[in-house]
Formats: sequence, C-alpha cells, structure tokens
Amino acid sequence: MACYSEEFKESIIQKIMPPNNVSVSQLARDHGISDATLYTWRKKALSQGIPLPGNGKKSRSVDT
Repeated sequence: MACYSEEFKESIIQKIMPPNNVSVSQLARDHGISDATLYTWRKKALSQGIPLPGNGKKSRSVDT
C-alpha cells in the first residue's frame, strides 16, 4: 500500500476544486491512484468543512 504525504493529498484535493474542477476519474488516471482512494480523501476533506463540487456519488444520465 502506497503512503502519500498530507501535502500531496491536499494538492490533489485542490485540483478537484474550482477553478480546476478536474474529475476524480481523471486525477486517478493521471496520478496512478485508485478512484476509491481519491474518493476517501475527498470525503475526509468534506468532513473537515472544505466545500467541494458534487456529492461523491457517480451520476448516471437519465433519458427523459
């Protein structure tokens, strides 16, 4: 299991936030980190009161 510094985690979370708005999926591909790990970091940031876009759930398009 890889160990990431808090600074690295914070830099990734910053990329999720505006004005960057990079998707978790894209960051996972770019940095070789699993989606699950990034969603865990995102959830932790949200629990600390850091406002982030989305709700952490993958959305599905719905035909109307």
